[in-house]
Amino acid sequence: MDPSSLNASTLEALLESAQLLHSSLDPDDLLKHLLRSVMGRLVVARGVVAFREGDTYRVAQARGCKGLKTGDTFDEACAAAAGLGRVVPIATAERTIGLLALGSPPSGAFGDDDVAFLDALAGIAASGIENADTHTQVRRLNDRLDQKIHELRTLLELVRALSSAGGPEEEVAEPNVRDRY
Repeated sequence: MDPSSLNASTLEALLESAQLLHSSLDPDDLLKHLLRSVMGRLVVARGVVAFREGDTYRVAQARGCKGLKTGDTFDEACAAAAGLGRVVPIATAERTIGLLALGSPPSGAFGDDDVAFLDALAGIAASGIENADTHTQVRRLNDRLDQKIHELRTLLELVRALSSAGGPEEEVAEPNVRDRY
């Protein structure tokens, strides 16, 4: 279904979710909001967000899924076992960064509007998650840089203290030129 044909209520929900997903740089807050938005809007009782780690996916958030916890490996078999019939990729233009898996709605199946909503929200979530991950990486790098600067300042202070300490100076005798001949 073409996302431009979404009804006003769905577009309003997407706008609200986009604002919330891009207002926080905390990945946990983003994922919690993503699950709450989707589960509330589509009235589903079970949902999982999993992230790619190498060649596998790991559960990052789970609601209503007994037996699945944060850090567990997640694949199609896990989704089926947990009653999660709809799996939507969370992807940027370059790569799939995660999966959003959901149980069935009370009607038993997702409608075309629901599928379009999920696809659009997953795309919006991908950019928000990428922003949060980039921010987290920058903070880690800044923390490491701050630590290195602190270590260098400490070393500089030590060198200054040692060079200004008036310890015993060795007197170097000037060679007597007459003694050479």
